[in-house]
Amino acid sequence: AVFLSGTGLNVTCINCLLTQFFKPHDKRREKAFLWNYSGMNIGFLIGFTLSGFFEKTADYSNLLFIGAASNILTFIIVLSTWKVLKDKKTFFSFLNIKKRFLFRIFGLLMIGSIITALIWLLRYSSFSNKMILIAGAIMVFVIVFFALKQSTVIAKEKMWAFLILCFMALCFWTLYMTAPMGLILFIENNVNRNVLGFTIQPQWALNINTVIIIIGGPLMAILYNRLRKKGFNITIPIQFTLSLFLIGLGFVLLAVSITFADSKGFISFRWIVFSYILQSIGELCIGPIGYAMIGQLIPHKIQNIMMGTWMMLTGVAAIFANIFTKMAIGVSKSTDPLITNPSFFKTFIILGVSTVIAGIITLCIVPFLHKLIKEKKHPSETSSIPV
Repeated sequence: AVFLSGTGLNVTCINCLLTQFFKPHDKRREKAFLWNYSGMNIGFLIGFTLSGFFEKTADYSNLLFIGAASNILTFIIVLSTWKVLKDKKTFFSFLNIKKRFLFRIFGLLMIGSIITALIWLLRYSSFSNKMILIAGAIMVFVIVFFALKQSTVIAKEKMWAFLILCFMALCFWTLYMTAPMGLILFIENNVNRNVLGFTIQPQWALNINTVIIIIGGPLMAILYNRLRKKGFNITIPIQFTLSLFLIGLGFVLLAVSITFADSKGFISFRWIVFSYILQSIGELCIGPIGYAMIGQLIPHKIQNIMMGTWMMLTGVAAIFANIFTKMAIGVSKSTDPLITNPSFFKTFIILGVSTVIAGIITLCIVPFLHKLIKEKKHPSETSSIPV
């Protein structure tokens, strides 16, 4: 419970911190978030690699000690650089000392309440899943409320665009969240993991994603910068639409791979690599770009709430992913690929094709989203060319 609370606060605060450095239509924000996303995935790469080794030896205590030590080191770094990291020109920074103190007390009480609630909710997963879905539904009405409350038409339309983009992101993250759930089971039991005489641990397959993100984040930032200098107008709706196409095709590819399984039902590991490449590029089009979107579309005073809402989407998506994972596994408890392949094929093809169709639908409403967002041209864009 403490770990989950800390993780939620950490990622949200980092993204809110980055948002403060840029004006709403400053496209350099995307570059910053792409680099930040790449940096975070270096940590994921280290974590996935270590967990693979410790899973093999079942030495989980040392793994936990390493995790604790890394967080203590991070805490020391934060304290030593607090002058740089503290709030500057934010709603909180403009409050008087008394109000700041009250907000800090309220914040500590909220953290304590969250930890207490999580201790109870983790014991009753079925109930907690329902609560997350209810909270997600409530946040839809909260977004609608804030949209109606905005004083200008432009601000209202941007909030409506944010709501539509949230539904697009939910489709993406639902498929993405099947990776640490159903896809890992598929890799463990249905994939020939022997590559060049070396057996790849299922957990290490996630490193394909992290390596692509680490390398692809900076490369995509450079690519976007060059394209915009040449006059191409790379917008948020276009990137979101592309992400749906890519992850949908990644799952269709997995379904196709099953038709090429060997006599024992195993598929080649290269299919997993190709699928992860498509999924990872899709993630780069929506993960960091989604965080950057908050600063562009959301009024300054409610950016923290909407950032939390945006991150909650992954929680809602994880519940849907769990449902689809159970569908993929089916009622059979067998790990024999010849028995489970049909269920995986059905799930992969349904999810993949559905998401591609969702991508086609969103492509049709891209002009409408552009109208709502009212993106300004980049200073170097004299004649923007839609991508």
